[in-house]
Amino acid sequence: MARFASQALVVSLGVDVFEVGPFSFFAVKPTEFPRIGERVAGIGRLTLFVMEGGDAVEALGQTMVNVCTGYLNA
Repeated sequence: MARFASQALVVSLGVDVFEVGPFSFFAVKPTEFPRIGERVAGIGRLTLFVMEGGDAVEALGQTMVNVCTGYLNA
């Protein structure tokens, strides 16, 4: 990002990596999603999260909240 002097970051936030997703091979736990948000915030650019989707529909809302909470609290 620094190399290209970008002013903004667009994150295609697919949460298929969630541990209960039927196609997830990563098995990311809900408690790890805030850390993802923190790391994105650490880039220090204006950020737009775009909801890509996910297969664990019942968990999508909380997973998105966890990422955004981590981002906002960083």
